Amino acid sequence: IPSLEKDYDPPSLFGEDLFSLLGTSRPDYRWLIVGPKRSASSFHIDPNGTSAWNAVLRGAKRWIMFPPGISPPGVYASDDGADVSQPVSLVEWYLEFFDDELMEKSIQFTARRGDVVFVPSGWWHAVINLEDTIAITQNFVGQGNLSKVLDFLKRRRDQVSGVDSGTTL
Repeated sequence: IPSLEKDYDPPSLFGEDLFSLLGTSRPDYRWLIVGPKRSASSFHIDPNGTSAWNAVLRGAKRWIMFPPGISPPGVYASDDGADVSQPVSLVEWYLEFFDDELMEKSIQFTARRGDVVFVPSGWWHAVINLEDTIAITQNFVGQGNLSKVLDFLKRRRDQVSGVDSGTTL
């Protein structure tokens, strides 16, 4: 919804976004996410080596995150990371794979209206909407993940997400 672009600014903690230097050639980076109760994302790592923030405007989201080096069990990425296979639903994943050991390895929390979540580059994460939920999310490149993003853009040009096929970065 392009008219909403003027209605918000990124939280000041996430103001630096080096992808903005690409102007209109930058990859897709912000979304308004609307989901009913019990809808969920699948496990993923954010695209292009970016970090992200997610602000809940309405509802509640249950997050589970795994730091780099710890992959969620039952979630398999190809060697180049382009393809990911996993159970059909996040609920199925919880029923089949979640246990006390994973509780220790993961970070879990509920984000509610007014909460802003930081998702560091390279972290596996998935989210279940506990209520009908509206959120804004934005991927960005800061000093902390610039080298990772540049390496991704250089080595995995065929996997750059969110750009038209004719766009040169």
